[in-house]
Amino acid sequence: MAPTLVHGDHLVVNKLAYARLSIPFLWTKEDPRNRLSGNYTFSAPTRGDIVIFSPPNHVSLDYDLVKRILGIPGDTVVINNDGLYINGQKHIEPYLSTSDYQVAASSSISPSNVFEVKTGHYFVLGDNRGYSNDSRSWGTVSGANITGKVWLTLPQWQIWDIPRELFPDDS
Repeated sequence: MAPTLVHGDHLVVNKLAYARLSIPFLWTKEDPRNRLSGNYTFSAPTRGDIVIFSPPNHVSLDYDLVKRILGIPGDTVVINNDGLYINGQKHIEPYLSTSDYQVAASSSISPSNVFEVKTGHYFVLGDNRGYSNDSRSWGTVSGANITGKVWLTLPQWQIWDIPRELFPDDS
């Protein structure tokens, strides 16, 4: 996720941001509010959110990932050397340099680099595009796999890095 996040940063994650309210005796299975893509208590994930999620089941990683949501349900995402296009409109990403748009090879999931985001799924990309293992490699992420939204980023520090002068004298 460099340059947005760097190795060693501490993340404060809001795990309630995408919490789901499920009231089985009020909603039936046929009720559209009970679908995977909806039913969020506060809000659904939106484009631009940096999220923590478990990788899809077919990906052999045993740790959670941090990526930026760029495609939401119903979107068509196209990546080429000119940039990122969502539903035919060029998506401006001010957090990236222009050199980050280069696409060296086609995706193993979509050889044409066109991705359709289905209901209940999200297209995620790392900000360090040249080295990121993301939706280009293994497809979209189910909303059920998203753990939370990155709320705050703190640089790496340790309590002993703080000067002693900042602590009141106990004597």
